[in-house]
Amino acid sequence: MASPMRRKGSTFFQFRKRIPKDVIGKARGVSLAIPVGDEVLHIVVGDGTVEIMGSLRTRDQGEAKERQAVVLAYLDGVWKSLREGPKRLTQKQIVALAGEAYRGPVALFEDDPAAPSVWKQIDRLHAEAMEGGEAAREQWFGETVDQILASHQLVVDNESRIALIAAAGKAIIEASARLGRNAEGDYSPDPAAERFPPLELKKEAKAPKPLPQGSQSITGLAEGWWREAKAAGNAVSTHEAYLRAGEAALGVPWPR
Repeated sequence: MASPMRRKGSTFFQFRKRIPKDVIGKARGVSLAIPVGDEVLHIVVGDGTVEIMGSLRTRDQGEAKERQAVVLAYLDGVWKSLREGPKRLTQKQIVALAGEAYRGPVALFEDDPAAPSVWKQIDRLHAEAMEGGEAAREQWFGETVDQILASHQLVVDNESRIALIAAAGKAIIEASARLGRNAEGDYSPDPAAERFPPLELKKEAKAPKPLPQGSQSITGLAEGWWREAKAAGNAVSTHEAYLRAGEAALGVPWPR
């Protein structure tokens, strides 16, 4: 394994990993959620991308080596998934993965969920997205789903992805509804949280490192339900829509 290197103009160590020739064609457009210490580096593989690179976010050589080993193991898992081809998710796996879209924002905001009016605005936007058809659901929830799949090194077939987008959208609506109740002082047990089963993948699939807590937030209320893939064409419009909802509810500019 090559040692971490320093890029000119940066004091942090970097990692670089070429995409294997046998999967480079399959990697186009794939979303990566690369664990780097307590953070996650989100990268969408572009048409001309031949290697994956990024900062290891440390100046300590020993720590850099440890982090690079985790990064390379993650990428090797992604390449393995691409070689095996798209997988079909079962109904239970879809619901389990949708649970991650539910738990992320709840864990972040339930202690201090801001004003109830914020969540009413967010509920309205989400409901409109769900009722707007497949294209609207893709715009609002597709990036969240891609990042959930990336965190598990999963490459799934189109039918499974579409079903997961719908399930994640429903879960996100349930999450914002729960946070709205929390904002009103209601912290009673939530039956919605109990409907998501634990995720069970094949035994040979390596369990991923959980995404750091800081990588999960609500777009427009912080930085995204999960961090939006900035390379995606709808990222700015989606982010701005949440910003407008938060600002309209609060009556003040939301921090950018």
